[in-house]
Amino acid sequence: MSQATSPKSLIQTTMKDLFLHSQFSDMTVTCQGFTFKVHRSILCTQSDFFKAAMNGNFKEGKGLTVDLPKDDLETIERVLSFLYFNYYSEDSHIMDLSPHLKTRKATTSASRSKKKGGDENITAYNHVRVYVAADKFGILSLKKFAAERFGEWCEHNWESKDFHAVLELSMAMIPPHDTSFHKAISSVISENIVELVRNGAISQFVESQGKIGWGIISDLIHRCQVWEPSWDRAVVNLMNNALERSKCHQCGDSQGELRVDLQPGDIRMQRYRCGYCGTVYRNV
Repeated sequence: MSQATSPKSLIQTTMKDLFLHSQFSDMTVTCQGFTFKVHRSILCTQSDFFKAAMNGNFKEGKGLTVDLPKDDLETIERVLSFLYFNYYSEDSHIMDLSPHLKTRKATTSASRSKKKGGDENITAYNHVRVYVAADKFGILSLKKFAAERFGEWCEHNWESKDFHAVLELSMAMIPPHDTSFHKAISSVISENIVELVRNGAISQFVESQGKIGWGIISDLIHRCQVWEPSWDRAVVNLMNNALERSKCHQCGDSQGELRVDLQPGDIRMQRYRCGYCGTVYRNV
């Protein structure tokens, strides 16, 4: 069977017709003046948000229209593309949005120019926006996909002078309760820890992100870059101790959440310090 007539190719062609040409559409999604004619069977089976919206008790369900006036049009296109194709274009679009994007070009350009690093890093921010949208819409598979794509971007751009700045802004966009992006970032930093520490710019970012710091330590141990057989239990005990302590008893009232600082020899001695005032805590 040729590629042109393979089952996979036929399915892709069918999904393309459904998405781009609105065949048998039974639902609409509107965003920033653009209308997507979509299908409940595709959206509602993959998204908790759209499933709830199409419930007959809500006005969206009765009108079969979901309006997203405050969402980013390009991000919504990527979300919907994923629901149809299991991927999205990171720097362009599967559906042609150009007529609508031209009318928003001035404001969009102004907004993007404020992002650290400019257009050269817009791909990273696109993945972050998709990830945040996937969290909002309850699409777990898209969250995983966007986090992986962001991790790939990090792997290819960790030597950039703007890398730490992109990470800082990305983390500011991510919901506080989320951890998947932490793992993607800590993995890349730990893999290139020597060069990044030598560069120095990454230090401030790691110091401000305690959970990522712990992720880096864990990754280094698994990579056998920081390892002693007896350290396994010591690290676990230290992590548990630090996580149970919400703030430093010396400076917590003024600084808030505890920021953990580890120095050479601390793991072996089963101790850690407050990153703000230097108070030493020991695992008892």
